[in-house]
Amino acid sequence: MPTPFRYLVTLALCLVPAVATGQGAPPSVPPRVAWWPRVPVEGSLVRVVVRPAAGDSVAAVSGELAGEPLHFERFADGFRALGAVPFGVRDSAAAHLVVQRGADADDTLLATLRVARRRVPRERLRVAPQGGGSRESGSASLLSMPSHRSLWPSASGSSRRWCRK
Repeated sequence: MPTPFRYLVTLALCLVPAVATGQGAPPSVPPRVAWWPRVPVEGSLVRVVVRPAAGDSVAAVSGELAGEPLHFERFADGFRALGAVPFGVRDSAAAHLVVQRGADADDTLLATLRVARRRVPRERLRVAPQGGGSRESGSASLLSMPSHRSLWPSASGSSRRWCRK
C-alpha cells in the first residue's frame, strides 16, 4: 500500500516540469501603451510609446492607428512610433498593436485614443468684381491666348542643361 510520502514525491515530480517550463507561472503583465499629447486634435501627430514590463522578452512591436501603419523603433525605455490622427474622426481613434515576443505567442493590444475636434475659424471669401465674370468670358480669354508652344522654346530645340558625372 502506498504511503503518503510516495504520494507527495509523485505529486512533486509531476509539478516540477510544469513550473520549470513556465506553464505554472502567472501570465506576464501586458506592456503599457501611452501617447502624447494625451488628447490629440484632428489632423495632428501623436507619439505612441509601448513600454514592456521589466524582464519582458518583447522583440518588436507593430500596429496601426486609425487604419494607417505605425512604424515602431526600439529605444531604451521601450518602443516609439509617430502616428497621424485623421480628419473627420468623431471622438476617438483606435490603435491596434501587435507585441511580438521571441518564441512566445504574439499579444494583440487595443488602445483607444480620445480625439478633440479641431476648431478652425471660418471666413467667407469674396472675389473682386473684375475677377468674378461669367464662365464664358473666362474660357474665351483663355482661348484667345497664344499657344504655350509659341511662348516657350521647344524641348528639342533647347540645349541640355544637365550633365552626367
